[in-house]
Amino acid sequence: MLASNIEKHVNDGRQVIIEVMKASKYSFQDVTPSVLPSGPGIYVITTDNGEILRAGKTKVLCQRIYQNHLMGDQSGNLRSQLVNTGVCVDLEEAKEWIRQHCTVRWIEKSTLDRIGIQINWAEHFMLSVLRPRFSD
Repeated sequence: MLASNIEKHVNDGRQVIIEVMKASKYSFQDVTPSVLPSGPGIYVITTDNGEILRAGKTKVLCQRIYQNHLMGDQSGNLRSQLVNTGVCVDLEEAKEWIRQHCTVRWIEKSTLDRIGIQINWAEHFMLSVLRPRFSD
């Protein structure tokens, strides 16, 4: 019984990773609020060479991806993390670096609901497997 529960959880997690990594990939050069969904979901931000920088869940994909990570200046956002680690010298350079070198994928909560996986669990599994360079 225990082994079958573990196997089910691993298979569910595998499905989450497959779904998010096969989702359409958008360059940050093309990311605008109108491209992004306004509902909840999970997302992965990667560099052109495949390094996973950020991943997580959010109640509003547009806000988290565009307003926070690309335009925001709070310490937990990608721009600030790039400056704090010396990848970029300031927030404006970080914004341009993200636009030039990063892509984002996401799946909406409705997709997770369709495959029967709770969003909180999906985020935890995704973070433990993908191990993004930056996190909150």
